[in-house]
Amino acid sequence: MKTSLPLLPVLLSLTFAGVSQSMGDEAQPTGLQVYEKGKAALERGELPLARRCFEHLLKVKPDLELARIQLAQVAQAEREQARIPKSLRSAKAQSVGRIEWDGVALSDAIATVAKQLEKAGANEKLVVNVGGHLPEAVGNRSVTMSVANVPFDHVFEALGYAGDVSISYTKDGIAAREVTGARQEWDAGDPKSPRMSAAAKKIILDRFEMKEASVRDALDFLQKKAAEVSRGSFKPIFVLHHGFVPRNTVTLDLRGVSLYDAVRSVCLVAESEERWYPWGAGIGNRQAATAAPGPARKEEAPK
Repeated sequence: MKTSLPLLPVLLSLTFAGVSQSMGDEAQPTGLQVYEKGKAALERGELPLARRCFEHLLKVKPDLELARIQLAQVAQAEREQARIPKSLRSAKAQSVGRIEWDGVALSDAIATVAKQLEKAGANEKLVVNVGGHLPEAVGNRSVTMSVANVPFDHVFEALGYAGDVSISYTKDGIAAREVTGARQEWDAGDPKSPRMSAAAKKIILDRFEMKEASVRDALDFLQKKAAEVSRGSFKPIFVLHHGFVPRNTVTLDLRGVSLYDAVRSVCLVAESEERWYPWGAGIGNRQAATAAPGPARKEEAPK
């Protein structure tokens, strides 16, 4: 909402002695500066700062309608935020430590990540499989993946791909269900987030050499190399679909290739298929790769 012109002189005339420290300003701010800071904070979702700004404005001038309207929007945003399960907020804000799985059961993997989330910042006991357990055959699906210092939300979504399940946050903990074809409100992952494929095309490897390596070893190498080349800023997850059966070992010698093309080359050699997500790439049999959860997100089909 644009600031109404007749109120600009009012905002400009207001000064806020004694509040510059709480606003984060070195100099004494004007009313307009406080108002604009509050609007920007609201747009970014920094609700405590936005509330302080508009409350300061109303303290000096209680009849300032613009500040009252913005404060009402802050209150609405706070109510919406209060609905979000604490586990979801923590999963997006906190990162998983190092985890290495090679054929662990899906249910055990989900429970392990939930336990780490408890310690990392959820500050509450997280019940796993809220609303009922997965069928035994589903819970025992094999998970093979390696993660280090990536958001919990990304790990839960990657686990969903690995086991063909959807993982959701609830007020009590973590729920997992077989893929039904529709997202629920608090499912792991954001369908609007960009896939990692575009960034992977910008990561250039000077050399990628493998001789009769397993697909898992090749992907582990690429995962570590991506973090090394990007100096830790790019940390993809490469996860194998539970039904994946590689046809061949990987023998490659590539130079000056992007991470995206290196992953694709591994999959071509192994007669498999990759799908890119915001957390990295899922690798599966060509007929199984399309079974990944999250149909609301338009995936990038292999070319």
